[in-house]
Amino acid sequence: MSQVKTQKTAEIQKGDESLRATVTHTQAYPEPSILAEYEKVKEGFADRLIKMAEKEQDARILREDRKISLFHKRENTTRWGLVIGLLAVLPIYGISIYTISIGEATIGASILIGSTIANLAGVFVIRKTGLFDDKKEE
Repeated sequence: MSQVKTQKTAEIQKGDESLRATVTHTQAYPEPSILAEYEKVKEGFADRLIKMAEKEQDARILREDRKISLFHKRENTTRWGLVIGLLAVLPIYGISIYTISIGEATIGASILIGSTIANLAGVFVIRKTGLFDDKKEE
C-alpha cells in the first residue's frame, strides 16, 4: 500500500469574490473515519489494510538496507582495487626509473609507457566485459 492522500476543500463565496482552501494530508494509513467505513463494508478489512501498509514499509526498509549495504560493498571494492593497483604498478615504475638512472633511457621509457598502456587497456577491458559490474546484484 502506498501513501494515502486525503484532500479537503472549503469554498467561501461573498458577492463576486470567492475563496477556496484545500488541505492535503499524505500518510501511510487512511484516516480513522475512512477505516471505520471500510470496516462497515467487511469486518477485518481495515486491519488487513494496516497490515498491508506495514508489510510494504518493512519491504521498503529492507530495500533501503540492501542499497546501503551494496554501496558500502562497492566502496570497499573500489578502495581495495586502488590499493592493489598501486602495489602492482609501483615495482614496474621503480624498475623503469632504475633503468633510466643507469643510462638505459630508451628501455626505461619503453617499460614506463608500455606498462601505462597495458594498465589503461586492462581497465577498459574489465569495464567493457562487466567483470566487476556489481549493478547486477541490485
